[in-house]
Amino acid sequence: MNYIIYKTTNLINNKVYVGSHQTENLNDGYLGSGKHLKYAIKKYGKENFKFEILQFFNTPEEMFLAEREIVNEAFVKDPCTYNLKVGGSGGNPGIVGAFKGRKHSEETKEKHLNFYKEYNKSEQLYLIDDVEYSVNNENWNFD
Repeated sequence: MNYIIYKTTNLINNKVYVGSHQTENLNDGYLGSGKHLKYAIKKYGKENFKFEILQFFNTPEEMFLAEREIVNEAFVKDPCTYNLKVGGSGGNPGIVGAFKGRKHSEETKEKHLNFYKEYNKSEQLYLIDDVEYSVNNENWNFD
């Protein structure tokens, strides 16, 4: 098993996503699992993203520790990143409803809103903390 820290860069706007990944195949095509990263890949296309392995580790614990050091609060708050939360927790373990009962921080809500404003000017709807947002909905309140 390979334990890695990677960086995925959007070649159009130079925004980055840093994460951890466990894999048997280093060429598995994985670009990351971040919500904003996935939207950006859908918008710009996979061909406009570059995947780089930053570090290899012997154990998942070492990998998550290194991710926590790189993807810290300052990194998450940087508008040039797609990361929404501090690293090192292993992301969503695939449990449906894992976020249920929790709330996004004000910084995360702001990052969501700014991202969606840039991402798509259509009438697509997004759910953030049980509030439905549309680009043309007064709930966005970009002023």
